[in-house]
Amino acid sequence: MEGKLIIETLNQSGKGLESIELTEEFKDFAPNIPLVNRILSLERLLLRTAYPRVLNRGSLDFSSRKIRPQKHTGRARQGRLGAPHQRKGAVAHGPNGRLYDQKFNRKEYFISLLSLFLLKANLSLAFLLKNDINSLRTKDSQKLIESVSTKKKILFLFDKKEGFWNFILANRNRKNFSVLNLDDVKLNSLFKSDYFILSPLGLDYFRGILKKI
Repeated sequence: MEGKLIIETLNQSGKGLESIELTEEFKDFAPNIPLVNRILSLERLLLRTAYPRVLNRGSLDFSSRKIRPQKHTGRARQGRLGAPHQRKGAVAHGPNGRLYDQKFNRKEYFISLLSLFLLKANLSLAFLLKNDINSLRTKDSQKLIESVSTKKKILFLFDKKEGFWNFILANRNRKNFSVLNLDDVKLNSLFKSDYFILSPLGLDYFRGILKKI
């Protein structure tokens, strides 16, 4: 990672009074932007619903008996009851239940998560939340979030074991504030947020990814 990687902290005193430098920890890792783009596209495909699947002629349980004799009736030739032009017949050339499930490499997914984290952190879009935040009152917690942004989307990544429930409850009705457990981290959620706030274990989560890859 080129340049200095510094993350500002959020504590009871406010924003930006302290900072943590992570340059040495991530100096050997280079963000892979094409991989982030590819994995993000695959992940968004999973959000799409599959097309409906219609009944074709092979799916119907109708009798294949001919409706009437081929000749000597004075009427048009007809085949089976399941033909597309018959009432309750099959559908010709309809959607066939396309699925958008895509498989991608787990290691590549971790690389893309770490790449996006470092890219946003390098742009000063990431903040680290201190443990003393949970003792703040509701108004003070709300002011702390407003110091980050009042209109932009903010994502808070935390672990349930840490117990930031007072901080979460104080800001749960905020329109652009969302909370995500570390077990449910998705690349798309990280990408859509303008800012994201990490708990101490949240930072350890990305440090752990660096050891996996």
